[in-house]
Amino acid sequence: MTTSRRALLGATAATALAVAGALQAEAATAATAPNRPYPVWSAIGPGSSFHDVRALQYLLYARGFRVTAWESSYGPATRAAVVAFQHSVGIDATGLASSGTVQSLCDRTVRYGVSDIRVYAVQTLLDKHGYGMTLRTPYYGTQTDRNVRGFQIGHGMDRAAYVDTTCWRSLLGPVTSGPLMAMMQRDTGAAQWANCGPVAMVSLLLHLGRTPHGWDGITADRATAVQYMRYTTMHVPDTTARNARGTEFPDLAPAFVAYGLSAWHGGIDDTLAYARAGRPSICGGDAYRMPYKKSASRPTSHWVTVLGWTGTYYLVADPLSDPSTDYVHALTESQLRYYAAANPGHPASTASRNCVLPR
Repeated sequence: MTTSRRALLGATAATALAVAGALQAEAATAATAPNRPYPVWSAIGPGSSFHDVRALQYLLYARGFRVTAWESSYGPATRAAVVAFQHSVGIDATGLASSGTVQSLCDRTVRYGVSDIRVYAVQTLLDKHGYGMTLRTPYYGTQTDRNVRGFQIGHGMDRAAYVDTTCWRSLLGPVTSGPLMAMMQRDTGAAQWANCGPVAMVSLLLHLGRTPHGWDGITADRATAVQYMRYTTMHVPDTTARNARGTEFPDLAPAFVAYGLSAWHGGIDDTLAYARAGRPSICGGDAYRMPYKKSASRPTSHWVTVLGWTGTYYLVADPLSDPSTDYVHALTESQLRYYAAANPGHPASTASRNCVLPR
């Protein structure tokens, strides 16, 4: 259970807000709203991105058509392998990976727990979409599974421990939102139960395409990035007393500035509007009110990151998620409003302005 408490309003917060705005280095780049599954198969050819070409090469390799040179762009070796595959399946052998060719290569589901050359293709495409799969392996393991699930829910699909035809099609489609990274505050150091703010900040930065200091792309290693965020970026003292307390707006403001952003105080209506525009924000409320299993056994003042909207549900990364529910959650508007309507340990008036939003 967390003992995090924070005051969200007052003169100190107002001062920090002014400082953050004055030091803003650049405006946040807004991602587009998370989309539905991409509706058509993409073709791959000259001019396609490195990630799409490399994924195509892995998919060809998995079907027995080795590319003689691992080209970074669509060159003669890739073209020759495509021609050979097209001949084998009766597709017009143009040497260009048409949408029909790509669809034929993605006719097999890849599942959690298997070793398959196609997993390399999945990881390469996740990297294209911002999930930072720098450590690649043919094994569909925990990190690949977490990132696939984040990608799926961010594109209007059900979370699943596999990449099926719909997921393949969307992975090969255009980049339409930032990565959705869920991570717990549990096991992040001496201040673990007060680290909802630093964890929420790490999730927000990743969604905006900024790499937090100490982040290596592996969620299990989150402690390094979270501790750096708390003690170095936010300048929170590493003492027993302070480690028992959560972070307030004046602690969060320097973290925004450090990554070229400024922050402003808003309410749940502002967070909902940001989410519908595909923009993340940090939202305060009562963790105990969340409708899933979490590490809170009583009303608890808390931060979560609201990462987007599917058209029906709001996408929430909650640092207090129980290990069994450590994924991005899809909440209704009423569920998110219920969470944000309370701020335990603080005057009721603070609940009307308990969200922190990047400019």
